[in-house]
Amino acid sequence: MRKTAVRCAVLLAAALPVAAAAQSSSYVIPEGTHLHVELTTTLTTKVNQVGDLFSGQITEPIFANHEEAVPTGSTVRGHITLLTPPGRHVKAEIRLSLDSITTPNGIVYHLASGLQGIAGGSNAKMKGKEGVAQGPGKSKKKTAEQVGIGAGAGAAIGAIAAGGPGALYGMGIGAAALFIRRMLKKNKDIVLVQGTHLIFEVPRAITATRVRAAAATASQ
Repeated sequence: MRKTAVRCAVLLAAALPVAAAAQSSSYVIPEGTHLHVELTTTLTTKVNQVGDLFSGQITEPIFANHEEAVPTGSTVRGHITLLTPPGRHVKAEIRLSLDSITTPNGIVYHLASGLQGIAGGSNAKMKGKEGVAQGPGKSKKKTAEQVGIGAGAGAAIGAIAAGGPGALYGMGIGAAALFIRRMLKKNKDIVLVQGTHLIFEVPRAITATRVRAAAATASQ
């Protein structure tokens, strides 16, 4: 009986550090926190549809409880919640929702974060506070510059879109330019190329823990 009691005491003592580690590994990201994301996929109203998935990486760390809760390089996943193709009197629109963040050490945050800003690398701009990005104007050159190709290349792609595909290969700017040339054919579709910087906002506080990691360490 005494041996059993001693054994239970030892097991309880061993379990306490694991519980403490799990508790100390809880992170809360406050409501209103901005998430800076760089797209690792390309999205466009030309070919994408509502429900299509996208991915990206966190470019600025997020701190909680005086610790780095979400390091730079954490992976994000999301999907398209609204997509309106351009029409005769309608500008293209797209709305994105961020669904999850996964840190390099395996912590997962589940959320529903709406798009709040586009910092660069796109021909779209935000429409009010609805989380909707709206398509470009009519200038082919200006649109090319907005998606990050540059003024010189923008002028060249403007000429290509007007009917000079031979100039594309002399420019040496690769398959991305060919893809954008197609987008610029009518110059109304939204193009969010890989590398576009997006800003999302956390709508309510979210919590994640490292319980699984702590359990895995204890079992080794």
